[in-house]
Amino acid sequence: MKKKCIINYSSGGWYPKGGERLKNRLKELEFDGETIIAINKLPVFCKPHSEVPYMFKPYMFLLALDLGFEQVIWMDSAIYPVKKIDPLFDILENTGHLILLNGWTTGEWCADSALEPLGITREESFNIPHAMANVLGFDFTNKESLDVFYKYLHGAEKTFPGPWNNDSNTASIDNRVLGHRHDQTAISVLAYKVGWRFTPTEENNIICYGQNENFILNAYPA
Repeated sequence: MKKKCIINYSSGGWYPKGGERLKNRLKELEFDGETIIAINKLPVFCKPHSEVPYMFKPYMFLLALDLGFEQVIWMDSAIYPVKKIDPLFDILENTGHLILLNGWTTGEWCADSALEPLGITREESFNIPHAMANVLGFDFTNKESLDVFYKYLHGAEKTFPGPWNNDSNTASIDNRVLGHRHDQTAISVLAYKVGWRFTPTEENNIICYGQNENFILNAYPA
């Protein structure tokens, strides 16, 4: 059986409480892998969120890889599994990756500054589906998945930075662009280039998303 792990980094505001809630929920569901929940402590060599937004995500994956984990899934602090998460690892086993479809196009959330580093044109960006980044998984025993991960990691400094919105055209001179979504945009392009299937949200009935448990349980009763 492959060594599997759930990873999360939480810092500031309500996020650490969300990370703890996630860890406790996985215990309740008798998750048979490991959890690495980093609270207010960045992975080694990772730059702060203020310098490179969400750089901590690929570096948490790198930490898990260095520790010998083979199937690794990132979950945001706002994630609350409503049932056992084994099917998510089944997807990793069958495809080598787990990437959830968002519904936007990547072009709507890609700053001009990221186009060249990602190797796409502005018009191409609008043909690329956009992924959610609240849950993302790699099977590191799968060569293609490992290759995509390393591109995600090593490209972070050039592809992640960018403004959240496009006010005064700070993200792009193209008014169709709404802002930039950092690691989310980068992994969307990398996954699209190798032909990965994005799992539609309607196929996911395992996890839900919200800032607090009451919101989640009211919106998504178990």
